This record gives sequence, C-alpha cells and structure tokens, in this order.
Amino acid sequence: MHRFQLISLGEIDEKARAEVLKSLSAPDRERMERMRGLRRDNFVAGRWLLLSDGVDISRIRYVNRKPMVDEVYFSISHEDTLTVATTDAAPIGIDIERIKPVSDSIKRSFNMPAEMLDEDFIEWFTRKEAYIKLRGLGMNHMADDVSVYKFETERLGDYLITICQA
Repeated sequence: MHRFQLISLGEIDEKARAEVLKSLSAPDRERMERMRGLRRDNFVAGRWLLLSDGVDISRIRYVNRKPMVDEVYFSISHEDTLTVATTDAAPIGIDIERIKPVSDSIKRSFNMPAEMLDEDFIEWFTRKEAYIKLRGLGMNHMADDVSVYKFETERLGDYLITICQA
C-alpha cells in the first residue's frame, strides 16, 4: 500500500502544536482560526503529520482545489480522534472511516442495496471520499468509470483507510 502516516490526537503535545502554529501559512492560519474544538484539533494533527514528514507547511497552496507544496501533493483525512495523511508527486486522495453499522436508508441514499454488508459499504464510501479528494470535487461527484484510478484499502483495527491515485 502507498505510504501514509496516522496519528491520534492524544499524541499531539504542546510542543508539536506550537511548531505547527509557528509554521502555518497565512491562509491556513486564517482558516484554522475559524475552526473550533475537534475540527481545529484535527486540522493541527494533519499539518503536524505533514511537518513531521518534511513538508514545509508554510508554503501550502491550492491548485484546482488540491493542496500542494512545491511539487508535493497531499491529502489528509480524519475520523474520531485519528488523522491520516499521505503525500505524492501526483494528485492523491486518502480517507479513513470507522467500520460501524450503516442504516438501510443511508445505503439507499447512495443508490446501494440495503442488504449490502456494512463493511462493504464503508469500503465503497472510503473509495468515493478518496477519489473526491484526489480530484478536488464535492460529494455529489463520482465518475461512473474509475478504472483509471488505483485504489488501495487497508483495515486497521476498526477502521478502513483507502488511498486513491491516478
């Protein structure tokens, strides 16, 4: 599987938080200041993963809604208190979701059969999310033919992590 990093919010100490705050670009600092609680903590965790991977987060810019630094693309995802991040020389997307019961109505709202196993639905959903992040699209977009993309999914305890690459 393509390399990714994972961190729990409990692993982000004050020194790491201060390093992230010191290193943020002005647009990211403004963005973070509008966030509160868990959302803000997850944002800091994602930037910490990038920083600890040698990415100069002060240089983050957005190209077609895809974040990148110099020639490095990255993607970040959060679920509960976990954050995952991955980087690549080409656009990339990552998603993490906890495996949990999914109601029949939610499955049907995505045009999936109600009898679909919950874990299969979660895997499909992480693929959709990773694809959307790779493309910089909104939730309502999913190409009918995604065969040109490479999807890798890994189970980590109660979580599924999917990476999408072109």
